[in-house]
Amino acid sequence: IHGVVFTYEYEIGAYEVTFERYDAYLLATGHPTSTVSDSGWGRGNRPVINVSWQDAIRYCNWLSGQVGLPRAYSETTWDLLDTSGATTTDITTVKGWRLPTEAEWEYAAGGGRADITDGIETNDYLYAGGDSPNDVAWHFGITGEPHPVGGKNPNEQGLYDMSGNVWEWSHDRYGGYGGTPQTNPTGSNSGTDRVFRGGGWDSEAVYCRVAIRGWSPPANGWDFIGFRVARTVF
Repeated sequence: IHGVVFTYEYEIGAYEVTFERYDAYLLATGHPTSTVSDSGWGRGNRPVINVSWQDAIRYCNWLSGQVGLPRAYSETTWDLLDTSGATTTDITTVKGWRLPTEAEWEYAAGGGRADITDGIETNDYLYAGGDSPNDVAWHFGITGEPHPVGGKNPNEQGLYDMSGNVWEWSHDRYGGYGGTPQTNPTGSNSGTDRVFRGGGWDSEAVYCRVAIRGWSPPANGWDFIGFRVARTVF
């Protein structure tokens, strides 16, 4: 078991960030919407795809500015920033919108109560919101493209598409979990690849389970990865 303790509260988006919202950001920052391809599947209420981890960070910083919050990230070092703008690894001091940490994502996807042992769910549902993937997830067994967000059943916390539709970037660098419980973890301190979670339209149902993780270089965008936002509650 990779035990985690949170000493803070956080908010996480009920939906994946859509093309509609991401296009608004592109236009507001002087970029045409054609900057990000929809791979021919359409935009609107579908989850944004073909965005890198770094693109997602820039969106989070812009969103923070829209609502009067300080930026959560440096866009040169990609480190977290505290409320004074100083680099930090303490997530409790980061006020702006950001990507969820792996631990935050997994806890939320599991409905706030899932236990994971050696990558296998030992309690509660296999998927985010149920044991039947077809009820909660768009996956490769039933589709070949991403769908408008919120089309499947939510989990116990009212969160949609945390299994399937598109994988979701998390804040964390990829690394092992370690054998001892961690408090407020933010991922590995070494390496460059960033973790994505949740499975997507390209995945067999088994890869949409809450425990599954993947990783990719942070500058790469893919047509099967999007993101949702999170924020530490002050």
